[in-house]
Amino acid sequence: MSRPCLILVLGFGPYSLMFGCWNVRGLNNGVRQRDVRDFVKANKLHLVSLVETKVQEVNADRIMSKCTRHWQRIDNYSHATNGRIWLLWDSLELNVQPLSISKQAIHVTVSCRDWTSDAIVSVVYGSNVRVEREDLWRELLAIAHNHNLPWMVSIEVTRLRTQMDQLEALIINNGDNANLHEELRLTRISLTRVLAIEEAELQQKSRVKWLNLGDKINEFFHQAIASRRHINRIDSILNQDGVLVSDTNQIPTIAVNFFSTLLSRVNCPPTMIEEDCFGSHLNQHELQALTAPFSSECYDSKGRKWQSTNIEIQRLAIRSISAFIDYISSDASQHLLLKDSIADMLVALEGILQSRNEAVLGMAANVTLKLVNILGNSMLRYPVLELVHPLSSSLSLRQSTSAVSCAIALNQILSKLPPSNIKRQKEVWKILKETNTLDNIVGVLQDFVIGTKPVKYFQEMASLLRTILWRWPPSRYPVWSNAKLMEQLGAICAKPDSSFEVSILQLYSALALCGNGAMKLLENGESLLPIIVRCMGSSQPHSVRMEGFKLAQYLAISEQGCLRMMRSCCEPIIRAILNAMGEWSLRSGKFASDQVSLLVEACRLALITRWAGDHHGYFWKLGVDRVLLDLLPNNFHKNKQSQHFLSLRELLATARQCIDANCLSVLRPYIWDILGWLATHCQDDFNPNIHGNEHCLNVLIACTCLVFVDSIHKGRQVYHNDPSYTSMCEPASRAVLMMIYSSCKYISSQARHILSEVLMPNGEEYLKFILDSLKSIATGDKFGMSDNLKTVINLMGLVCYSSFPKYRSLVLKNDGIRTLSTFIRECLNNYVDIGRLSIAPHLHDTCIERTCCWDYSEDWEGRNILLFFSLWGQAELIRHCSFVRNHSEVTSGQAIGIVELESSETQILLLRLKEICGTFGSGPKWYAAYILSCFGVYGFPNKLGKRIGKALNEKELADVNLILMGEECLRVHGVVLMVRCPSILPPGDLPLDDKKSVGSAAGEEDTGKLCRKFRRDVRLSAHVDHQALLKLLEFVYVGFIQVDNDLVKQLKMLVRRCNLQFLSHMLRGERPKWGTAIPCYDFTPALGPVGHHFSDIILEANATELVHLTCSVCSLLVPHMHVHKIILWSSCDYLQALFQSGMQESHSQTIKVPVGWEALVKLVSWFYSDELPKPSSGCLWDSMDIGQKLHELQPYIELCWLAEFWFLEDVREICLRVVLSCLKSSRHLSVKVIQMAANLSQWKLAEVAANYMAPLYPHLRDSGDLESLDDELVDMVRRAYVRLSQESGCDHSD
Repeated sequence: MSRPCLILVLGFGPYSLMFGCWNVRGLNNGVRQRDVRDFVKANKLHLVSLVETKVQEVNADRIMSKCTRHWQRIDNYSHATNGRIWLLWDSLELNVQPLSISKQAIHVTVSCRDWTSDAIVSVVYGSNVRVEREDLWRELLAIAHNHNLPWMVSIEVTRLRTQMDQLEALIINNGDNANLHEELRLTRISLTRVLAIEEAELQQKSRVKWLNLGDKINEFFHQAIASRRHINRIDSILNQDGVLVSDTNQIPTIAVNFFSTLLSRVNCPPTMIEEDCFGSHLNQHELQALTAPFSSECYDSKGRKWQSTNIEIQRLAIRSISAFIDYISSDASQHLLLKDSIADMLVALEGILQSRNEAVLGMAANVTLKLVNILGNSMLRYPVLELVHPLSSSLSLRQSTSAVSCAIALNQILSKLPPSNIKRQKEVWKILKETNTLDNIVGVLQDFVIGTKPVKYFQEMASLLRTILWRWPPSRYPVWSNAKLMEQLGAICAKPDSSFEVSILQLYSALALCGNGAMKLLENGESLLPIIVRCMGSSQPHSVRMEGFKLAQYLAISEQGCLRMMRSCCEPIIRAILNAMGEWSLRSGKFASDQVSLLVEACRLALITRWAGDHHGYFWKLGVDRVLLDLLPNNFHKNKQSQHFLSLRELLATARQCIDANCLSVLRPYIWDILGWLATHCQDDFNPNIHGNEHCLNVLIACTCLVFVDSIHKGRQVYHNDPSYTSMCEPASRAVLMMIYSSCKYISSQARHILSEVLMPNGEEYLKFILDSLKSIATGDKFGMSDNLKTVINLMGLVCYSSFPKYRSLVLKNDGIRTLSTFIRECLNNYVDIGRLSIAPHLHDTCIERTCCWDYSEDWEGRNILLFFSLWGQAELIRHCSFVRNHSEVTSGQAIGIVELESSETQILLLRLKEICGTFGSGPKWYAAYILSCFGVYGFPNKLGKRIGKALNEKELADVNLILMGEECLRVHGVVLMVRCPSILPPGDLPLDDKKSVGSAAGEEDTGKLCRKFRRDVRLSAHVDHQALLKLLEFVYVGFIQVDNDLVKQLKMLVRRCNLQFLSHMLRGERPKWGTAIPCYDFTPALGPVGHHFSDIILEANATELVHLTCSVCSLLVPHMHVHKIILWSSCDYLQALFQSGMQESHSQTIKVPVGWEALVKLVSWFYSDELPKPSSGCLWDSMDIGQKLHELQPYIELCWLAEFWFLEDVREICLRVVLSCLKSSRHLSVKVIQMAANLSQWKLAEVAANYMAPLYPHLRDSGDLESLDDELVDMVRRAYVRLSQESGCDHSD
């Protein structure tokens, strides 16, 4: 094994952690993997860096598991192929968080789990290219500048020395080469810095004061180290015969034999304690147990398992362990002398906990709880998890005393499991399933009767269940789907007893982490929500109120959940929120901690204002502005109830007093957020005078404007150590932006008026700073890597400034449009995922990380807020520029100098905006479309529109004639108009005999009557312009259009008459309203009853015994769907060719699709919506057995085959992704999937399934599970296994 370059010692208080570094030069070989494992073990390393691993990313996890167990890894595959740098650490000992990762370095913060101090560790593997090394040093300087923590850098010394030797040799032959001399100089500097680190290492090892010698790693160092090693060595030893032995091979054997004999239990005397010592104090059973010989009765031959079933011995062992624990502390438990003793105690407890004696079991559980509390976060260093099985098994006994003790102990162990340790989490979940823990707890709770058992029995069982639900999402479905349990919990919770309410509310909160569970709870909202409101009330204990607010938050995680709550119990919930926010009081200049925590939870629930709805009206009605203002200073509203400000100066002076008051600063980010959302969704005609709180709202607006301007001022300074800047400036800036652009005229005008006054002294200076900062970032090479918070605040500031004509002209003169165009370009070229959560710490909630089955809608501003605010600012600038709105002139280059951009720049901008309209979130799409509308482009490009747009010029399948004045006729498709623009069709104009076909006799004649093609004539008004109608039809089919200026007026009138509201808003140039959804381009409504009138063909699925459908349109008995030829013609080249072939099949009223009913439904859904329905996921998927999962997957496998036959490449790719995702989460399905794929000749899918089966091949071969497969498939799996073994360099048979 080649020598590692460094082994260092990191000190964390009383703890010393070993760090090793090694250039392994390849880690694919099994021998080198064992070398790394031995290297880690021999040096007792806690942290190790491996460079030049040459391991492909797909094999990294498997190879790392062969080198280290239970460790975690950070690598730089995202910047360099084949893993140039790996950083591995013992997750039981260390907390490691990445700072930055690059091609040449990984920088992390490291802390010991039992010590709070942090240090920075940098692992460097420098490039041989000079330019790249300069980037490395800049990176290191940035780390040094931005952090003041202890810092250790690991650099590969051997490479630097070799490189210096090579350069010196080259200079001998090329002495005049200036580049080589400069390269040598930089290499010497690097080597000098690294040698300084190595000196520190050798100083630690030599343990001598050597600095006075003034030499670098000289002979004295190595002599000191060698001397130390000599002292720690045993040169000779006496054997059992008294002979001195110096043979180094015999010394270890003699030492082992001596201690084995000395400590052997077999050689212990039969009685080590005199009976007379305890005769007068112990009973006969205790005396016999204490004086019994220490033999295999208690432990097995290896001392690894407790075997004694003697109750007295068990009692004594428990008492001894308890007494021992009473005299040690958490810190003392880490001492080396005590670690082995604690491990032995855990072995004993594991055996004793299997007892069925209630008294012994209760004692053992209590002692286990004491021991776990002593061990604390270091619990996983011991075999504590071995206790999970006996503790969870004991719950099946349902004995009150012991069951409570076991539940408490088990709950404590599960609560201390680190969430990051995925492997341990899986192991424990497997045990809980094997012991039916969930069923046992559910059985206890649903059979609980108040008064028959102690309240604590219910509380502890509910608490344990809550912990399990919180940590393991698969446990949630069996609970919320248990109707008896949910009914029992509802009945208990309905009784106003705080001793039960907290436990049940916590249970409900854990269930609400599952989206389906939350919807199940809200199905019973009429009874549950009043209970939640009651629990949030001021008459309840603090703990009950806290859990009530948390449950309400979890139920309102999504907009769907929030709106369902508001429909059932809107005003009482809003009143409870505002009452909690307004019930605080100042006691002796300080706030009670429970008051502050309750205020925070109430404010977090008040963030439901981020969604539009009727609840906004209740917030204003119940005085939210007064409540928010009272949270700024000490009861402002109560102290200045009658004040009405005579001047703006007085208003700003009062607002400054509120801002400067050091009162409840933790709530201010929530205050600004709530105010911003209220302004965003406020009604246009809102007037605060109605509620008599106009002065409160004005003070709030002034306070927000002052904080916004202060944030710009602070942004010009070094603010890294100012936490108030981070916590308050972003929410306040956001609130000002939302108020300025609010649809409410009062709020918008007040915000503009007050902000213009606040900006008066330094407005232009601040704006110039913002523009310079944004230009610097846009033109730099570190886009998205600099201070994103400051960038976001500057972008929001620029958008706010753009609302004032005076400042907007200044922005335009300073190339503001070009700067924002560069931002848009960089956001698209360098994918930057900067959501609001990354810069708004007050919104972070750990519960979101544990949710499942929630169908989250992306935030309106999208996942890249830099892009969103850049688009918003660009829209405000371009909208107020004077230029010709003619897209054809722009694209042809005739319009020169438009919006301060060159013609080519404008064309590129338009292309980027169209790209955004098709792929990004709702907010970026809307503002991109808003900018495009300035150039005469309206709507949203989309895949389905592109497909359906092909039908615009198809006349053969058209069934509606639009007749204009002069008898000019346009042939169109009724189903398209019915879905996209029904106003063109006359109301009630349907085939007279459609209803007659319902219930008629089955047969081809009946089907023909239903599906015949009919034509209708629709005469349009004489005022309809022909060119405007063509553009309208283009928009109806495609989803977006390009319109020249001279046609906009006529198109506006036509669109208004056709009631296409969103297109009408775009044509009028109205600014997008926050939260507005993208108009749905979806033809699924055509599959409903109205669409059947336009249906002209039937798709028939394979008939199965399991599917029995009754059609409301016809009397066909086979599974089928009534669809429309034009939709199929547009979406499928195969069907298009079929309809145009002229063969017999082209005239048939029925197409037999060779797939099952479920597959056909999914396929038709894709035809009409461009979306393939997803399979079940989350806890629903986890709760299914193999048969149910295969039933879910089968339609996608069938569609993979059909898509290949019908040339539906998009459908095939989607289905493959679905199957791969399911196999990844349920690898055991591969055996069935490979057979299903082979039956359909889907060999690509079969190969994928074989790769998933490869690690399981030895087990499947030995168990006989492969016997059901063909030889060809077995060979495919075998080959995949061989490839896997060759790549990893080891056998996977274990």
